[in-house]
Amino acid sequence: MFVSGQAGYGGYRIPALVRTVEGTLLAFCEGRRRGLSDAGDVDLLLSRSHDGGCSWSPAEVVADLGTDFIGNPAPVVDERDGAITVLLTWKAGNAHERDIRAGRQPAAEIRYVRSTDGGRTFTAVRPVPGLGEELRARGWRWNIAGPGHAIQLRHGPHAGRLVCAGNHSAPGGAGNAFLGAHALLSDDGGRSWRLGAVDAAPAGGRRGGVFPNESAVVERTDGSLLFHTRDQGGPAPATRGHASSNDGGATFTGGFAPLDAIVGPVCQGALLGATDAAGDAIVLASLPEDPRQRTRLRIRVSRDGGSNWSLGPLLHRGKAAYSDLVSLAPGRFLALVEVDGYRAIRAIAFSVAAAAGGPAH
Repeated sequence: MFVSGQAGYGGYRIPALVRTVEGTLLAFCEGRRRGLSDAGDVDLLLSRSHDGGCSWSPAEVVADLGTDFIGNPAPVVDERDGAITVLLTWKAGNAHERDIRAGRQPAAEIRYVRSTDGGRTFTAVRPVPGLGEELRARGWRWNIAGPGHAIQLRHGPHAGRLVCAGNHSAPGGAGNAFLGAHALLSDDGGRSWRLGAVDAAPAGGRRGGVFPNESAVVERTDGSLLFHTRDQGGPAPATRGHASSNDGGATFTGGFAPLDAIVGPVCQGALLGATDAAGDAIVLASLPEDPRQRTRLRIRVSRDGGSNWSLGPLLHRGKAAYSDLVSLAPGRFLALVEVDGYRAIRAIAFSVAAAAGGPAH
């Protein structure tokens, strides 16, 4: 779908994927003008599919802030009215993450674009009302939403709420021990957002456990939320962490704990709550499975809300990194995956059968 060196961009990274209420698939990614660097002139791009991912429209620019960076897309669809909100990260074009976290460059900011016509058009990039002040008051510097899709809650007293997993860096230092994770919440369909659950580093930095980084969230069938995060060099052997929320993302039940059940390299991973071919609830996770390098992107399947995981389909045998997931129908899914050493982003269809010996539907 997106191939490095084509259409005026040196590289394409950070895929995100949602399905509109009309059934159109919206595939977002970063268009990096000068190559694959995480810093520099980066725009938000979009491609659409009206046939379940079999064909895609040419990429178009949704957001371009000159030489500045606008990326890390985290889209979400409000099923009530069809509005689409994409939370984004802005930073100065010449700013590297290490310099932002160290205070040598302006702090990264959460901004957004919205569509009220099914993703056919989007607003200009806007600051999120009130959220910037809330994050600045905490002294956070590396403020990221997602990347990857956010969710809308379906169960319980907070049904309809939009929840986006995110991560940040605390002001105490520039090292990974000062990383933290959080949730962003919206109760008005994405027009405004506020800070919810927070797992922040203590003043002197973390001394054990997980160092949270890029995060994802899924709703369980009982209405509780499951969060996964990339463990950025924490002392635990695990490269993933997990946490839960029982109040719609307002608080975590505890800090992120090492997730030993999913083995892989230090890399972003996507989560998706869905149903298998029999209509039974499952949670899917997608990320590389080789612990030494970003290769062999594998789906993992949980049938108990994330307590236990089994191996699902192998989507790509070669080099593969960031990904996102969307449900097409019970048991049928599409993954948007960085492949071949970040040379391209591909859409890969796969299926998940009913559990062996499970109930018939």
